[in-house]
Amino acid sequence: MIPKDFLERIRSTENSDIMNKLTFEKAEQTYFCLNYVIKTLESMGHQLHCLEMYAFLRFFVKEILNAPSQAQTLVECKYSRYLNSIGLVNEGNQLYQGLTFNKFFPSEAEERDLIARVQASVVETKNKKSEGTMLEEDKLEEDKQKKRQLIVKEIQIHNLWIELSQELITFGQISKAKQLLNHAFEHAKILNDIDNLSLIELSKAKISFLEGRYVESLEACMRGFSYPKELS
Repeated sequence: MIPKDFLERIRSTENSDIMNKLTFEKAEQTYFCLNYVIKTLESMGHQLHCLEMYAFLRFFVKEILNAPSQAQTLVECKYSRYLNSIGLVNEGNQLYQGLTFNKFFPSEAEERDLIARVQASVVETKNKKSEGTMLEEDKLEEDKQKKRQLIVKEIQIHNLWIELSQELITFGQISKAKQLLNHAFEHAKILNDIDNLSLIELSKAKISFLEGRYVESLEACMRGFSYPKELS
C-alpha cells in the first residue's frame, strides 16, 4: 500500500494534476533509473535515504508505468526486503506473505507462446535490416546498437524474472529463483541479451555456492564472465 502521507503531499500541491503518464516521456527509463539509484544507495549502506524513493517507486509503478502487472508485485517484494533491512521485520514479512507470484510462472503453453513472440520480434528486426540498401540513418542506429547504449524503451518479462529471482534468493526461495532464471535464460538467449545472460549465470553461481556446490558455482561464474566475449 502506498503511504498516505506521500499521496496527500502529491494531491495537495498546486500542480498535483501533472503527475500522470504524460508527464514522463520515457517512463521505462525512469523506472530503471529509480531502481539503479536505490540499489546503489543500499549497497553503500544508505538504506534510510531510500525510504521516500521506495514510496515514489511504488506509486510510479502503480499509477504511471505501462508495464506487465508483475512489475508491481516485484516492487512490493523489493520493498518488503527493504523493510526487513531497516529493522521493520514484522511489517516486511507481513507484506511479503501477502504477495502472490503465480503470474511470474507461466504454464508450458504460455511459455511456448512467449518464446514464439520473442522469436518473431527478432526475425522481424532482422528482416527490416536486410531489406534494400541501408540508409545513413539506419547505419547510425546500428552503430548505437553496437555501442549498446542503455536506453530502456520497454520492460521485458525476462528482466522482471531476473529481478525477482534476486529477491527470492534473499528470502530463501531458491527453487523458485532457479525456475525464473531458467525461463529468463531462454528469452535472453534468443534476444542475444548478453548483459542478462551474464547476470543469469552469475546468479546461478550464487545459488550453487549457497547450496554448497562450489565447483558448479565456479563454472557458472566463468560462463557468466565469458558471455560478452562469446556473443559480442
